[in-house]
Amino acid sequence: MRATTAGREWWRWGVVFCGVLFLQPLACDDGGQISEGKSPKIVVERESLSFSVVQLGQEQEQIIEIRNMGDAELQISEMQLSGRGTEALKILVDGANYTGSRIRLDPLEQSDGKSSMMLGIQYRPTQVGDVDAVLTIRSNDPLNQEERVRITALEIGPRVQISPKPIVFGQVDGGEVKAVDVTITNVGAAPLTLVNISLTGSDDFSVEAGTRENIPFPDRSFEPQDGFSFKIIYAPEMKGPDMGSLTVKYRFGAGERTENAQISANGDEPCVRITPQDSIDFGQSIIGKTATKQVSIENCGTSNLVVQSVALASGSDPTFALAFLPTELANGLPVNLAEGSSRGFQVTYAPTAEKAAQGELVIQTDAKAPSDEIRMPIFGIGTLNTCPTARAKARVRNSGMAWSDNVAAEPIDYLQLSAADSSDDDGDQIIEYRWSLVKAPEGFSVGFDPSNRTVETQIQLAMVGDYVIELTVTDQHGLVSCEPARIQARTRSDKSFVVELTWRTPSDPDETDTCTGCGTDLDLHMIRPGGMFDDKVGGSDCHFRTMNPMWGDPANLDDNPHLDRDDADGGGPEQINIKSPARTDGVGPGSYTAPYEIGVYYYDDHGFEPPVWATVRVYLNGDDVPTHVLPSVASGHEQAMRMVLADPIGGRGHFWHVGELFWTETGSFVETDPATQPRIGFP
Repeated sequence: MRATTAGREWWRWGVVFCGVLFLQPLACDDGGQISEGKSPKIVVERESLSFSVVQLGQEQEQIIEIRNMGDAELQISEMQLSGRGTEALKILVDGANYTGSRIRLDPLEQSDGKSSMMLGIQYRPTQVGDVDAVLTIRSNDPLNQEERVRITALEIGPRVQISPKPIVFGQVDGGEVKAVDVTITNVGAAPLTLVNISLTGSDDFSVEAGTRENIPFPDRSFEPQDGFSFKIIYAPEMKGPDMGSLTVKYRFGAGERTENAQISANGDEPCVRITPQDSIDFGQSIIGKTATKQVSIENCGTSNLVVQSVALASGSDPTFALAFLPTELANGLPVNLAEGSSRGFQVTYAPTAEKAAQGELVIQTDAKAPSDEIRMPIFGIGTLNTCPTARAKARVRNSGMAWSDNVAAEPIDYLQLSAADSSDDDGDQIIEYRWSLVKAPEGFSVGFDPSNRTVETQIQLAMVGDYVIELTVTDQHGLVSCEPARIQARTRSDKSFVVELTWRTPSDPDETDTCTGCGTDLDLHMIRPGGMFDDKVGGSDCHFRTMNPMWGDPANLDDNPHLDRDDADGGGPEQINIKSPARTDGVGPGSYTAPYEIGVYYYDDHGFEPPVWATVRVYLNGDDVPTHVLPSVASGHEQAMRMVLADPIGGRGHFWHVGELFWTETGSFVETDPATQPRIGFP
């Protein structure tokens, strides 16, 4: 640890106050006595703490070990919390609230003394918001008088979900009237208070009561998973495309937030997508218990889908049943699904004997694609063997944090995963572990390391966003865990600017594999104002050759870029970030008078057939959702740039000049016209 300026001054004056000048270090005790050649040395185990999602009124605790690695008594005179969200934090010493009293730790050489302590940080949120605080520990270590530990916690609060989203009316002739039921649900972790619901866009959209600017809603708060419904009506005078937007404004702490859903009318024929596909297989299921499989019916078309009935075919084994059918279907009425929306239900299996059972699920809709009647076989086998229990836990690698199933991390962090706590009540041996990534940011293509079939593994959370990882285990008889264990992780960057590159290679059958030549190689470039792309010696281009150049104000390290991940074997991501970019308006030390520039170069195809499809996401001002997803394309097209030519030697491969970054107090990004991209070679 580096000695601070304050620490050096303390040392110089400490020698004078002790009253003796020596050429070697001195330490003073409380009585002013001099311990020649000895001094305390504070070592704090962790530089940062991150808390996962915590419900209001609940608490989590993390532990920090503090050690005295010196040869004189360490005295901790003060510990203080500062920053955002400190009202939700407490400092605990030996399980009790810290009162400010002096803490003494014996030197390491005194083996019978207390040379370390466990410091607890308790997080108990009572209001919405997040935490970005600092714990300052002050001591008599002459070379390190202040230690700081950063403390962060994911944002908690209400969150609005609009369903369906988007709201699609399909084909509606002039003079007709059509209505769609819209549901507003609180899917957050705190009560929801609505401020306003409004409708904008085409005047052909309206609501049952009230005005478009003030759509009525219940005058109460909504607990998590609580909500209400209303109708949006579409009544065009003539047939033609119409667009609009539904905006829901709600309170979030002392401020307000909004959620939007696009509204469209007139489209093509509906289609239906069923999940799971083809069949429903319960495998071995325990006699005397009820196993469940979730089934989802989704409208994959651009006009409304009518689900007319869901039933088990005659002759199906009576151990199969349907549960939680939508109310309309349970009452013999159809369900209307707008484009992109879905409804779910359960198929249950309650075996009574050790035998195989078969059945068939029949779903009838008005869709012609793939068919208006879908018949799915159902299979199950009763067993007296109890299924094993999958238990999964995770933590950020090298963080020292407690294992959990809900983890907060920084982008590029590695998430350690463990299935070691999985068990089988029968005493059977667990012979197979299977990890799967069921949710990740769009474009994510990173695999498990060393594999997804080991008890202990890891995965790099290489993009900003939310992740869900599931674990299933199998016992020696082939019985799979009745329910998967689930881990939720969220990455959020404290950097003001983040740019991510991902790409897709249709000719690459596995973009998650890792080896030299396993995939195509695209490179992300960012140049400082006035810099040169592919600058190999001047440091003006942040890319794989110069991953952390020194830019801007030499006295300010926060304005330097970092390429945190270079991917040479397909898919990405690659990421460049700057904590606080230098201004581009000429104001302040180290500022520029021109913008930064972002580009993507097709470096090497490694023998894979072209093309590759590249996508860039730009995050500005600390947002955890992308401000821009590039290139801009017409609706219905993949947001990706087609790149064909690769050249690692001559620099004549395809280059996509993505755009320019401007920075003052905040940032803005201007895209280069995608119609002019890509070009051959660097600019």
